[in-house]
Amino acid sequence: MSYIEITIGGKTRGLRFGQATHAEIVSRSEGVTNTTLGAYIVIFCGLFINCSLKGLEVDFTLENVAEWADKLSEEDMNKISSAYNSTLEFQKRLPKDSSKKKSRGTGTRRSALK
Repeated sequence: MSYIEITIGGKTRGLRFGQATHAEIVSRSEGVTNTTLGAYIVIFCGLFINCSLKGLEVDFTLENVAEWADKLSEEDMNKISSAYNSTLEFQKRLPKDSSKKKSRGTGTRRSALK
């Protein structure tokens, strides 16, 4: 799990990335092909899961996050990208099941935050 804090939406907020965040991203990004929208969803989900786990009020919408994200510095975007990308390490540790067909499911493209 990865946690960072950035100033977004006028206050310091935490973004938490882990398995729960990844599941939320997959759920919310089904059918999304726009990589910018995908990036907004990643940021929203990091904020949303952090609030959910800490019992904080979710005082923002995806629309709010999209507006805020457009104003983030390159440094903050890089911090978010690094935190998000580091969380999928758990998948590398899962046993491989060679009997399953490879999925061609839709999900957020990893390039959304590159």
